[in-house]
Amino acid sequence: MQSYIFFYFTFVLIKSNQMARKVYRKMKRIGEDKEVRIQKKLSENPQNYFFKEKASSYLKYFRIVRKYIQKKYELTLSELEIILFLYDEHIFNKETFNGFSCTLGFSTLNWISKFEEREIIKVWREGTVDKKMYVLTHKYKMACAKMYKHLEGEPVPQNVRLNPLFKSNVSFSDKMYTRLIKKMNEKRKGVE
Repeated sequence: MQSYIFFYFTFVLIKSNQMARKVYRKMKRIGEDKEVRIQKKLSENPQNYFFKEKASSYLKYFRIVRKYIQKKYELTLSELEIILFLYDEHIFNKETFNGFSCTLGFSTLNWISKFEEREIIKVWREGTVDKKMYVLTHKYKMACAKMYKHLEGEPVPQNVRLNPLFKSNVSFSDKMYTRLIKKMNEKRKGVE
């Protein structure tokens, strides 16, 4: 009987010792910091990450530059898009204008006359309504050229006289754009 009790206690001690070890291991695993575990894994089998160099990142700051151009030249997004299209066309007729403007929802109104009134486009060669040739005015050609330059890396002006976003009486969203312009210009200076 005595050996039986001894055997029983020995068995209980061994089992409790095994369970204690399991609990200890689990507690240790839970207690370890995640970063330490990640570092251990990385040091055990390191992986090298190679990122392909990008040929260009023109569109990274597109929204910021677009907002600046829209405010400076008082354009809507749709107007800016059609001006960018026409900038590449150089000389165009009503058919070309209406062909692209239909994609922007301009088909219901006579936008070509509105663009003429606002002096965004001007008549290059007179003719009948369908044969008349148009060209962007110098001001809006410069707007497109500026937009491309700023997208390529030229800093956006931070002067109140040159950038209407930097005026004191602007909306909250415009103030956020001014912060982004400053950050963008600082980053670009650091790259050069």
